[in-house]
Amino acid sequence: MSDQPQSRYAVEAIPDGDNLFRRVPENRAFPNGKPRPGAFSDKGKGMSTSWSKYATASGCRGKPPTCGVAQLPVAPLRALRLDVTHTPRDTDQSHSDVIGEKDEETRMVLSNMALVVHKPVSTKKK
Repeated sequence: MSDQPQSRYAVEAIPDGDNLFRRVPENRAFPNGKPRPGAFSDKGKGMSTSWSKYATASGCRGKPPTCGVAQLPVAPLRALRLDVTHTPRDTDQSHSDVIGEKDEETRMVLSNMALVVHKPVSTKKK
């Protein structure tokens, strides 16, 4: 039996040519909006992302929309021996996990390959 929560959405294969979006809070980004390597850590069994087939970068910003969003291409993730798996939730058809070892070197590569789609909005008082 799978440890994956049941979903009303079918699990699909994510093509190499697609992209994933990763939410990046302000404290996990450099001042220019580029994600710090620490933004690419696992929570649970993998790193949570949203598949571009079912998500928009703007929709990944959170509520309120203060987080930045980084875009990651699927093929280079797989080239790093990371498993890209569609893991839809009842409330999020786009949910996907990037599973595999993300040591410091791998997180640095992810930070460098990430395309900043939205910079985080500063919530710090001036």
